[in-house]
Amino acid sequence: MILQLLVPLLLFFLGYDLIAKEREEGILKLLFTQGISWQSLILGKTLGLFFISLVLLFSTAFFGFLILLSNGFETEVLIRYGLLIGTYALLFFYYLPDCCFGFCPKSYC
Repeated sequence: MILQLLVPLLLFFLGYDLIAKEREEGILKLLFTQGISWQSLILGKTLGLFFISLVLLFSTAFFGFLILLSNGFETEVLIRYGLLIGTYALLFFYYLPDCCFGFCPKSYC
C-alpha cells in the first residue's frame, strides 16, 4: 500500500524536476542554442526516469522475493506476489509518461 502511494509521487517529483530545474537555471536555453532538439531532450529525460523506475521496481521485487523465501514457499503466495509485482510494473509504466511529458509542452521555453 505504501509503495502504491509513494513511488508514483516520487516519480512525479523527479519527472517535474528534470525539466523545471534546468529551466530555472537557464540550462535549457543553453542546450537549445547548442542544437539539441526538444524531442531528443525529452526522450533522454524520459529514458532516465524510466531506468530509475525500473531500479525501484526490481529492488522492490528482489527484497520482496527474499522475504517470501524466508517465510516459506507456497504456490498460492508466489502467484499473489507475481500479480502484485505485475501490478506495480503496470503502475510504473502508466505514470512514467505523465511524469515527464505532462510538464513539457513545446511552448515551455
